[in-house]
Amino acid sequence: MTSKNWWATITSRLFLSIALVAFVLVGYGLVKATIRRVEIEREIAILKEEINEHRSKSEQLTKLLDKLGTEEYREWQARVQLGLQKPGETVVVIQNQSTEDKITTEISNTKSNWQRWWEYFFK
Repeated sequence: MTSKNWWATITSRLFLSIALVAFVLVGYGLVKATIRRVEIEREIAILKEEINEHRSKSEQLTKLLDKLGTEEYREWQARVQLGLQKPGETVVVIQNQSTEDKITTEISNTKSNWQRWWEYFFK
């Protein structure tokens, strides 16, 4: 090929059309690969977050298992759930005042409106 013939081939419409199609196909492939890479990176980030969450939950469960296995916890469960006591111990149960008793006490302590005004101005 001569240099004129070579330059004519490069500048021909067919060659330019083929080069343009090849360029578009390569560009499309690059864009598609880049988009896929970004999607994979997002998925990796999400999976890493899930791994961290599962590790945190695993650590919490391990701590809970360690706590449940202690002698102190078993003793507490025996006292609270089963009502057991150590030898020589005396159990004292303090009952809370029921809400009905509180309401009746409050009602009996309330004064009428005129009595409160009388106390406000004259006492």
